[in-house]
Amino acid sequence: MMTIGIKNTEGMSVTWTKGVGEKTDLPALSVHAAFFGSSFNVLDQKATLSEVARILFPDGYLCVCGITGILTIICRMKLKR
Repeated sequence: MMTIGIKNTEGMSVTWTKGVGEKTDLPALSVHAAFFGSSFNVLDQKATLSEVARILFPDGYLCVCGITGILTIICRMKLKR
């Protein structure tokens, strides 16, 4: 999936890094948005939310997408610090 994302964002202001939701190794307050697609349910959710809150800019967003059959649920919420 990352390979597809890299190809689809070529020439855009997007930086791709490898990591896990619970420990991204990104600097604090360094990203505008964090996205999880069909993966949030297999992560340590409490640790992941703590990490996302740490790396997001104060007005950053978390987007979690999950697919169940043909139903797609998209949740966008602003994290409170």
